[in-house]
Amino acid sequence: MKAWLAIGLLVVVFQAVPKQADKPHANQNASKNLSEQPKQPARGASPNIPLPEPSPEPKEGGANREAKQSGWREKLISPVVSNWPLIAVAIWGILVARSTLHAIKWQAEETANATKAMRDSLEVTVAENRPWLLPHLQEGKDRIQEPYLKPVGSVPQAELRFSHCVFFFKNYGQTPAKALMLRAELRIGDNPTEPPSSDIYDVTEVKFNPFIFPQGEAVPHSAQLTPDAFITDRELDDITNGIRFLWLQGIVRYRHTIETETLSDAPDFETKFCYVWETRLNTPKPIWRLAGPAGTNTAT
Repeated sequence: MKAWLAIGLLVVVFQAVPKQADKPHANQNASKNLSEQPKQPARGASPNIPLPEPSPEPKEGGANREAKQSGWREKLISPVVSNWPLIAVAIWGILVARSTLHAIKWQAEETANATKAMRDSLEVTVAENRPWLLPHLQEGKDRIQEPYLKPVGSVPQAELRFSHCVFFFKNYGQTPAKALMLRAELRIGDNPTEPPSSDIYDVTEVKFNPFIFPQGEAVPHSAQLTPDAFITDRELDDITNGIRFLWLQGIVRYRHTIETETLSDAPDFETKFCYVWETRLNTPKPIWRLAGPAGTNTAT
């Protein structure tokens, strides 16, 4: 439609150009010049001297200018008129190319939108099915065994073990987890609300062999007394009497087992935990209780 409109405009322009004016004949100009010459006055009579007037521009010069303008217009428009089929084809080609470019741009935008929608859907699916490594909850409490606290000399040498504690972690997510690092330790401190140290959460220089946490399965791990592997009689008495306190601290860092471009830059997941062996409660025996300052019991 745009091509036919352009062709119609060209035809209107060509018809609007004035044709070249006919040049006057030489004889007509000569007779006209003779008739316009003034008559000679009779002898003896006083001539009437006319006042000088501005001489009019010769009509022949105006006709020549019109002829030149007409010729210039013909030179300009004549190639357009003679080649109008080619011009029409060129205009049509430009319109088709423009429409094609618009179609390509629209298709590229639709493809980008579809790709983004697929990526968003994948991210939502992965987030909903991510792994969750948390302390195993059993019968309403965390599954942490009583600490093994035997001072040197209290048991036969063959039965002597490091002071330690066994706890269980479970993957509550829908997919397996790849554990990148897991650290846990026992420490003895003087404060019942804050552990003696938090350097266990500094994992910048920890080397660890990754392993897989299957979903829905509880896995046991152990934490050893630090810095001394064996507890002393004095330390055991202080803990039993509520003078000093035994702390269990740990951290696990893990990630998806699904390898996709969407997850290539995703941050690792992390779980921190902190418990105190509470001996001051009116219970048949001490229990492990969540404790510690903010940030020591988190899961991301």
